[in-house]
Amino acid sequence: MSTRTKAIASIGLWASGFSLLMDSASAQTAAIVVNTTADDINAGDGNCTLREAINNANTNRDTTNGDCRTGSPYPIIDAIAFNIQSAQPSIIPNSPLPTLTEAVVIDGTSQPGFQTIATHSLTCPNPMGVPLPAQTITISRPVIELNGAAAGKVSGIAIDADQVVIRGLVINQFQRAGIEILNNSSQIIIDSNYIGTDVTGTVALGNNRGVVIKAGNTTNPNNTIIKNNVISGNTFLGVLVNGDANADQQGNTIVNNFIGTDYTGKNVLGNTTEKRGHGVVIGHGNFAALDSRYPAQNHTIRGNVIAGSHTTNLWISNYASNNLVECNYIGTDYTGTVATEFISTEDLGHSPG
Repeated sequence: MSTRTKAIASIGLWASGFSLLMDSASAQTAAIVVNTTADDINAGDGNCTLREAINNANTNRDTTNGDCRTGSPYPIIDAIAFNIQSAQPSIIPNSPLPTLTEAVVIDGTSQPGFQTIATHSLTCPNPMGVPLPAQTITISRPVIELNGAAAGKVSGIAIDADQVVIRGLVINQFQRAGIEILNNSSQIIIDSNYIGTDVTGTVALGNNRGVVIKAGNTTNPNNTIIKNNVISGNTFLGVLVNGDANADQQGNTIVNNFIGTDYTGKNVLGNTTEKRGHGVVIGHGNFAALDSRYPAQNHTIRGNVIAGSHTTNLWISNYASNNLVECNYIGTDYTGTVATEFISTEDLGHSPG
């Protein structure tokens, strides 16, 4: 087994009370390696496309006549890795990619050339006398691009499963969301991606929305973690957490991201059109405490730079109660000392009612 596959085999992600683990034995049978930017399904051609890899992971079998490794049934968690021989691999789907319906890790960090390029520390104010550690935003340089220009009116990656990790990708130009987490999915990690920019993290190539988390329920809370991403350049909003009248949200964490800036945290890309746009929007959500420091905390928004939106950088609905918002730099660059180019009409908004 290659060094890269061994690295995939040792993946262990712990956060917010849940874990996603693959031991070496399971990963040896579960790593599915994408080796081409093509988007076709052509069994037996020797190439494993992302579309074929997702199909194998979803169906727990080989649909490719040996081109991609066979998917494995839960509790083994398939890892979709990348080893594409291209200086700038761009995958351009011609139709919607299959919705993720099984636990899976889509791991762009496995592509040669991926690297961590910077860490930024945010000093936290202490208005309530509660000690808060400094927050660290870790920014990477992904290589694998998922370009939605030819995909139609769809989202880039749609998730309808528990225990899914999406990391190390550039996701841009989808007419809906870059990543859409569908009803009742839980234990999702979105980590170290550029969502709405080009591969350099400096040019806006927006999706309509960056990340959308739809309704969960009281027996299957979302528990989505969005961390260490650049979510910028999208045309309407960066992150939407939204329930409805019958299904609320619970336990999502948005932590240590650049939302609305480029990868440096200094220059504005926004998540906005000329006249409207939002950084982070929290819709419904009314559930129990998740943080012992505060007796009634629901979603957590911590340690982010949220800037450059024309309407609001952070908007929390009147129907979303018990949220913890702390140690964010809203309307500034990552230093907290320089106002960003666009000044939103409300840096912290709340719906009337």
